[in-house]
Amino acid sequence: IEENNEEELILNGVSEPDLTRVGTIDHRSRSRRWCCFTRRFNTQSLHEPSLILCLIKVFGGKFLAGTFLKLVQDLLSFSSPILLDLIINFIRDKEQKMSVGFFLTILLFLSSFSQSLMMQHYYYRMYLVGGRIRSSLVNMVYRKSLRLSTTARKAASAGEMTNLIAVNAQLFLTIIPFLNMLWSS
Repeated sequence: IEENNEEELILNGVSEPDLTRVGTIDHRSRSRRWCCFTRRFNTQSLHEPSLILCLIKVFGGKFLAGTFLKLVQDLLSFSSPILLDLIINFIRDKEQKMSVGFFLTILLFLSSFSQSLMMQHYYYRMYLVGGRIRSSLVNMVYRKSLRLSTTARKAASAGEMTNLIAVNAQLFLTIIPFLNMLWSS
């Protein structure tokens, strides 16, 4: 371990070239580096690398945009029972104008339509974020597997590598859309 203030990347043998290549999100956006894998060695503080913190730092904004869509959808779901109650009260009261009934009906339709659009867009965004996280993790594990020494390859079989790439990275894709259900449900 170097004792000067240089940055050294330590995450189960992941080297700096592995992480700089993983940091590219897509070709349209600017390149981002996963700088939170960096451990600084100095006398003041020692930061442990955290994959979850890196994922939050890189993909957190897109996740929060989807969370806002889920919040709007949940608020719209409260409007349907209220509008139905107003429609039932309209039917009971024979003295109201027909235009009020048409307005409430159109409002109920727009509320349900907007709620459906918000929910579909929410799932689209969340699966997009989950897919990007999955592809970043698969890329990182695959590049690292190409750089393993012969002794390290003996320690990890091809099946374990395939499991890391296929199954464990897939968990991120499947869990991301349902994380907001913790507060929404």
